Amino acid sequence: MRVTTAFNRLLDLPSVNVTDVSFLEDRIIADVALTRRRLHCPVTDCGFATRARYDKRPVTSSWRHLDLGRWGLVVRAGLRRLECPEHGVKTEAVPFARHHSGFTP
Repeated sequence: MRVTTAFNRLLDLPSVNVTDVSFLEDRIIADVALTRRRLHCPVTDCGFATRARYDKRPVTSSWRHLDLGRWGLVVRAGLRRLECPEHGVKTEAVPFARHHSGFTP
């Protein structure tokens, strides 16, 4: 079994594929890609979705996941941005993290 397949099963994140896993001294970094084609506005009650991309963020986003033993687990993703008619240009919503939750490494 490949490491990416094992982490896909281990993390069990909705609409996400693990593309790469890096093992560092004190943490594990899992790079993921979103599998859905439609971009969703991250504002909670908006509901706007589109296939049109405004652009791609130049930096990757990262979230701290539950630790795996003595290693911290960080999930990283390159996200796209969309132009919501109500809220303007926003980074797409991620199915496993709330907008402005503040839980990052």
